[in-house]
Amino acid sequence: DNTIKQHGERFVSEEIYWAIHDIEEIADSICVAQSNGSGDGRAVLFVKMKNGHVLDREMIMKIEEKILRELTIFYVPKVILPVKDIPYNLNGKRMESVVKKIVNTNQIPEVNNIRNPECLKQYYNIPQLQDF
Repeated sequence: DNTIKQHGERFVSEEIYWAIHDIEEIADSICVAQSNGSGDGRAVLFVKMKNGHVLDREMIMKIEEKILRELTIFYVPKVILPVKDIPYNLNGKRMESVVKKIVNTNQIPEVNNIRNPECLKQYYNIPQLQDF
């Protein structure tokens, strides 16, 4: 399920991908919901940058402003973090459900149909995602 609820608004991760698809410095991204168990949630966007680019404060602001322009303030992810790779299944689809499970349980599940399993550990035990 790629539905994200933030600020009482529901949206799907594809809307975020569409909003940032033409930011040249971004190679890929994956957006998932993090829940605190009481019905509140937030969008967490992981960004893979192209070679020679970094996800610094300026780039985060560029991403936030682009989402704000293309969508609304309710869609701007509360957390934007860099990653080296995005997990894909053998059919070439982003594995949002696996990343969502890691973000929400802080455990890496057993996954069989993943193209790049080594990348999952980078979504585990992230300080910015603890204590939500």
